[in-house]
This record gives sequence, structure tokens and C-alpha cells, in this order.
Amino acid sequence: MKHNLSQEFRTSMDSLRFSDKTKEEMVMKLMNQTNPKPQSSSKRKTLVLILAAAIALVTFTGAGIYTHWSRSMQSIQQMSELEKNAADKSGLSVMLEETKAAQPEESSKEIVSVTDNDITITAVQSIVDQYRAMLVFRVDGFQLPKGEQPSLEGGVVTINGKEPTISWVGSYYDGVKTQSDGSLTYDDGTPVEYDSNHSVIPRYLDKNGSFEYILDMSLPTSAQENGLQPLEHLNSEIVVKFTSVGIFEGLDHKSLVDGDWTLKWTLTGTDKKLSVTPNAAIGDSGFTLDSLELSPISANIIVTGDPYAHPQRSDEKLDTPAPRCPVLAGFRMKDGSFIERDFNAVGTSGMNPMDADTFELFESYQIIEPENVVGLAFYNMDDPDNLPVYEVSLK
Repeated sequence: MKHNLSQEFRTSMDSLRFSDKTKEEMVMKLMNQTNPKPQSSSKRKTLVLILAAAIALVTFTGAGIYTHWSRSMQSIQQMSELEKNAADKSGLSVMLEETKAAQPEESSKEIVSVTDNDITITAVQSIVDQYRAMLVFRVDGFQLPKGEQPSLEGGVVTINGKEPTISWVGSYYDGVKTQSDGSLTYDDGTPVEYDSNHSVIPRYLDKNGSFEYILDMSLPTSAQENGLQPLEHLNSEIVVKFTSVGIFEGLDHKSLVDGDWTLKWTLTGTDKKLSVTPNAAIGDSGFTLDSLELSPISANIIVTGDPYAHPQRSDEKLDTPAPRCPVLAGFRMKDGSFIERDFNAVGTSGMNPMDADTFELFESYQIIEPENVVGLAFYNMDDPDNLPVYEVSLK
């Protein structure tokens, strides 16, 4: 009997839930090493063994490279396995508990996991560039009451021995994943469930009863009063201390277990960036894209415009509505694709205090490759019903 080897390989990949990109690459490699002619039973067994070996290679060697990402980042950063591998190799992403455990002598002064009162908090993963750091922590051993949201008390204490004044937000991974078609599922692929108020029921706990906390920080774009300089966070010691594990009671933290979970390690990442000064008009908005520094997970954007364009100075002409500064919508890539800005990420925006005619935007978003960005898109905030997009080329 004749066999469609390519289809059989794809079917096998499907059952193992590899990404489409990875499946196609594996199929091509397997097809290049096999002969698509009718096979005897013994030959057929050989092909099965080849496929099994290939799967084992990806599963086990990849376990230390690809699929070991934290539960939350696997879902939030919807990247192919090759893209995750590239993020690891570039130093952008670091699996902290694995890296430090593999280098006990070098990291003897570093503590990425602490147990107190039978609860263990572990620094699992960091994703860090020049202006932003995403730190993922896993909490094991906490008995989360049914229907409650977990909560931690604590945060960054020092970076390079200094107490930084930084913008940060903490979030708890709810186990919900947005698929490419916009539908919502849990991270195991099952459809989400809704409560009586038609709200998605979260799944904070994984199969082992653990939950993940994401600390998302905006780092300095200029020197701060406390002396923390841009890029000083890279290759410096960071200390994060948690003092309580509990639940949310309204908007407040309610402690259920107190303790001391002080973690410290050398924060590493990438300083890769794209720096351009387009000095280009943003459509007919009256604003100009002056400069841009773009990193894999952050951007520092300077937009200039007429002083009257700022609402803070609109009292000069009260009879005319003040035009509003366009808002970053996303990024145009070399291949023509478009990546929307992540509005859920931490970021700040406002007038530059050193120049009232300058509007500064700091926006954070999902991982991208700066060198593959060829344009920025902005929303026209003066037409909120239609929100047409202005595109500015970086070429």
C-alpha cells in the first residue's frame, strides 16, 4: 500500500501540538531523508523510528531551549519555537531557575528560589531589554481558596544597590489565551467557561497547584534622582522581596501567609535597538515623528507638534478644540505584516518637562525584532469613531 509520507508526518506533528512553522520544518527535514516510494513492513518501521527520533530530538533537546518557557510567557508571547530559541540565544529571555541551577559556582550568591512557611517563590524567567523588564515568578504550596484571585505583597527593592523610582505593574496569569482568530481558550486548549455575569472564569492554578506572577517594569530613559542610569540595570544585581501571599479583597491585598521571600540575582538582557530620526509628518495630524529608539519589548518615541496641540496649553484658544497627539497603533514589518501595539502593557506618556513643545511616548508591547520594523502606525485620536491609522515609513 502506498503512503503519503508528508501527510502522515504532518498528522503526527498535529497530535503533538507543535507550531505550524515548526511542524513544516520537521516535515521537510524528514521528507529529505526518506524515499516516498511504497515501503515494505520493515521499511515502514524504519520510517516510524525516524519520526520518533525526530520527535524525541525536538521534545528533549528542545525542552532545554523552547518548551521550558514559563506558563504565562508561553501564552502571552505567542511566538514560534524558533523565535523563542532566538530570544534565548540573544540573551533577551533567561530561564532563571534553570540557568542558576546549572551554574552553582558562578551563582552561589544568587538566590532565585526561597521557601518559607511551606510556600516556595521562584524567579522563573526574565525578559529584559534597554527600557523594560518582565520578570515571572512562580508560587508553589499556596492553598488558593476556590473562586479567589491570588495576591502577593512586595516588589523590587534595589537594582545595583539603589532604590529605583520606576513604573511597574504586577499581574497574575489567569490561564486564558487569545487564539489567532480572537477566540479565548484556556492554555490547555479547552474552551473558556463563563460565570453568571458572563465573565470568563480564570484558571490561575496549573495542574500542580502553582500560579505565576508577572512583574512588568518600565526602566529609565534618562538619569533619575536616585542615580539609576539608562542601561544600568543590565548586568546589575536586582533584589525582589515578597512579604505576604494572599488574595484580593476588593482592590486590596489580604494576607493569608506572611513570610520572607527575598530573591536576588544578576539581571541580564539585551541592549539591541534600532535608533532612527525620521523627522517625518504623521499624516495630516500636525505632529511629526521626531525620533525613535526601538528595542525587542519597548520603544522610546518622541513626537513633536504645535504647542497648542497639547490640552494643557489649550487655554490660548478656547474657541477651537485642541487637536490631540496621535497614539501609537503598531509596527509595519519587512514582510508586510502588521503587529498591533499591546495596550495591556506597562508604559508612560506625556509632555517632555524639558521642552513643552515635545510629546514623549514610552510604549511597551510584545517581542519583535527591531531590525525587521520598517514603519510605525498611529491612531488619529481626533476621530475616535473611525480611528484611521497614519503610517510613517522609517526608511
